[in-house]
Amino acid sequence: MSNENIEVAIVEEKETQVKEFKENNHIVISEKFENELRLINEKFSGENNKVMQILRDNKTASFLKVKNLSEAGLSILNNDYYIVPMGNNVNIEPSYMGLVKVAINEALKRGFEIIVKSDTIANSDEVKIITENEIDNLSISKNPLDNSIKGAYALISIVKNGNLLYRKAEFLTKEQLDIIKSKTFTKGGGVYKEFPEEMARKSAIRRAIKHIGYFIKSDVLDGVINIDNENYNFSNSNLKAIDDKKEQINNSIKELKEIKDQYDAFIKENGISKKESEEFILKYNIFTIEKFQNVLANKEKAIKTIKGGL
Repeated sequence: MSNENIEVAIVEEKETQVKEFKENNHIVISEKFENELRLINEKFSGENNKVMQILRDNKTASFLKVKNLSEAGLSILNNDYYIVPMGNNVNIEPSYMGLVKVAINEALKRGFEIIVKSDTIANSDEVKIITENEIDNLSISKNPLDNSIKGAYALISIVKNGNLLYRKAEFLTKEQLDIIKSKTFTKGGGVYKEFPEEMARKSAIRRAIKHIGYFIKSDVLDGVINIDNENYNFSNSNLKAIDDKKEQINNSIKELKEIKDQYDAFIKENGISKKESEEFILKYNIFTIEKFQNVLANKEKAIKTIKGGL
């Protein structure tokens, strides 16, 4: 077969693929979506078109994700989203560039300008932030020789008619990034394995983009974020739950320290030695707020116990 005939055969095969999608899914396919399917077909043609086979079989999930992403103005050609083969399935999610693109476009339609900056933070980087009148001013001194990742940040600015209305910085620690990674559909692999820095930036951007909702409402942006959220067992609300849990733990530590100080004062007032106190704590496993409170509520009994009277 000549090269010309081969090229014609390939084109006809691609046309057949798109036609089959239309017939099998009974979904109105726009020209934009049709072009996107061709791009996906070309991108994965070297893998025996397994991705296209999966999309065809999984029309209620992966197929609709690609449709919604393409109609939101995103394209796999520009790395606006990922398709990562995962055995008999595929993982589909927008990249941080895709999220930013949709946010910017939707804001512009409503007269706002969105500016997003994001990067990872290395162990030796110096970060300073000053907040005044809802405006975060961020200063980061980066070490180009340090490739470690101890966190990530995203800085989102909202401007209208040349006036800066709002600027918010969002930070994620290495611990938070690891938690997000462990909860994703692609646990142990996928896009987190292939693009660790980009996924760290995207995690921070996902948190920052929620601030846009204070100024604009967009079903298109919400739809793209929802597609992204499907790859997580928890979303921004769960990240807040993590932060709330940390705050709860920090408050508990503070309360424990305060009650321990009261206990130490009680020990000193009653002439009890440090050794006697430590033996008492170890023997009765007094390491919680509740147990220290119980000791202080029953001081006479505690003194007798420590002195061997009970």
